[in-house]
Amino acid sequence: MGSIKTVRAIHRGFQVLEHLNAHNGTNLCEFEKVVELPKSTLYRILKNLRDLGYVHFDERDNTYRLTNAVRKLSYGYDESAWVTDIASPILQQLCKEIEFPVSVTTLFGTSMLVRETTDYQSPFTLDRYPVGTRIPLCSSAAGQVYLAYCEERKRDTLLKLVGQTESEKHILVEQKEFLNGLVKEVRRQGYAFSFRQKTKASGKTSVIAVPVLTDQGIFACMGLRYFDSVLSADDVLDRYLSPLKRGAQYLGESIQTVCGGNTDAILYAS
Repeated sequence: MGSIKTVRAIHRGFQVLEHLNAHNGTNLCEFEKVVELPKSTLYRILKNLRDLGYVHFDERDNTYRLTNAVRKLSYGYDESAWVTDIASPILQQLCKEIEFPVSVTTLFGTSMLVRETTDYQSPFTLDRYPVGTRIPLCSSAAGQVYLAYCEERKRDTLLKLVGQTESEKHILVEQKEFLNGLVKEVRRQGYAFSFRQKTKASGKTSVIAVPVLTDQGIFACMGLRYFDSVLSADDVLDRYLSPLKRGAQYLGESIQTVCGGNTDAILYAS
């Protein structure tokens, strides 16, 4: 297949929009210095953007400014793009390093929801848990990490809801002292294990999970699935806890950078 030629006019048009987005209120001379386009080309682009309603020319100071119409360009943006744009590359790189499947989960009702996974990339995947798989809150490593790091009021509400839902009900909900001790231990350690999950294929797997934190608190959980017939918990801690925590930290920092202080906006809109 032959290469597809790029349309330079479109590239230049977005170059102008990006500059105005960073420096709204720019005159033609300032444009020339930064955008590095011939004045005639720059003028035509700005005129086209004005005709389309994306740019306004202010005659009072001879500057160009963006209009509210540019907001229409983001209406089709899926807030869950944080998964493909941020989480997916981090998980893929992490999987190359540790080879075992890793995943990111977020709270969904009274369950944890798989948002991204490297099950299809890892050579050590027996059963696949695709994006959209729901995981029990109390009996899973990711769920226990979430309960340990969320606010106490939220944790109490979640446990009440789990206790009222028969399909999600778990013995840990009824053993409050044990659960409170587990939450404290997970918080102290910075991780949680869930052991011996029988797979559809032969063998059993266990999971270690760590929190993905932002300035607002816990955003998600990152987990690693492994064969406990091959690796002990101590082996996993020695070999994989550090890279798993690094991946989770990097994801949290990246999310924080993208959305600033409003992480809930992208999480609950996605």
